[in-house]
Amino acid sequence: MVDRLLAAAAEELERVGPEALSIRVVAQQAGMSPATAYSYLASKDHLFAELLWRRLATDRGPELPNSTATERLSLTIEHFIRLIREAIGDGADPRLLDIVSMTFFGALLQAGMGLGSYEECGRRLQDAVAVILKGAG
Repeated sequence: MVDRLLAAAAEELERVGPEALSIRVVAQQAGMSPATAYSYLASKDHLFAELLWRRLATDRGPELPNSTATERLSLTIEHFIRLIREAIGDGADPRLLDIVSMTFFGALLQAGMGLGSYEECGRRLQDAVAVILKGAG
């Protein structure tokens, strides 16, 4: 059911953009009640964070040349930042992109250092992005 909800959300986001997106409309397109949708998603910000997280989890990443680790890492970071920019939408404050990107890479660093599982850091990242976007709106 969550997959159906997120698929409808991705289609609606593409169609109307982030400002006009409504969980009520997304729920209707997914064939469920808004109450059911809200049992999976706490807010529109949570929806955006979930869409971004799933996009990152399924993204194959950039084509990495047979070059130095620094060059490959640089391409990977640029790729992630492009995905984050797409998720935030056109016209967003560039500082918002910086803050979300730094938060994302901080979460990855914490998971990589063993300060939590990737899933736990992912949940914490979703919460952080929701708080950031509330302040940005």
